Amino acid sequence: MSKKIEQYNPSAKNIVNDWKVVDASGQTLGILASKIATMLMGKHKPNYVPHMLTGDYVVVINASGIKVTGMKSEQKLYTRHSQYPGNIKKIPYNRMPSNKVLQLAVKGMLPKNKLSSKMLKRLKIYDDSNHPHSAQLLGTENRLNSKKEIVSSGIESTKSSKKKKKRLFLSKNLKRQLSIEIKRENC
Repeated sequence: MSKKIEQYNPSAKNIVNDWKVVDASGQTLGILASKIATMLMGKHKPNYVPHMLTGDYVVVINASGIKVTGMKSEQKLYTRHSQYPGNIKKIPYNRMPSNKVLQLAVKGMLPKNKLSSKMLKRLKIYDDSNHPHSAQLLGTENRLNSKKEIVSSGIESTKSSKKKKKRLFLSKNLKRQLSIEIKRENC
């Protein structure tokens, strides 16, 4: 008889959303967008499930330094349409703002479902290295550092508990030896 395997389904309180900073200066648009999309979806975490928001917040700095390969900087066009006849807009890559270019690239790499808009709201893009999210980043670092301290203190406590057990074991041996010596003296 085969054993039924339970599927992993975390609750919302078990999911922790961190803040990540990505420096985009000198990076290729597509490769950077795929890395950001992976972080937004949460596929880099062991507790990833596709039907929940398990991803992190991503802050992209220096977005104006993104590069594209080949002739894309001159030939790539971004099109949009308002669904009215004759109202198609074609904007070349050179005239698009760099943060909008990155946002559209990441949006194309996210899943096409109800969570994609929520994931995209977790993406913060800035043209230079200044951003207002330093407090959130500091909170994530503090949480990670405290987790490391807890783990290291847990290791120390297990070591100290082993020492205590050894002490107790030695004290029992001493008690036995003392009781034997007392019996010999009484006889």
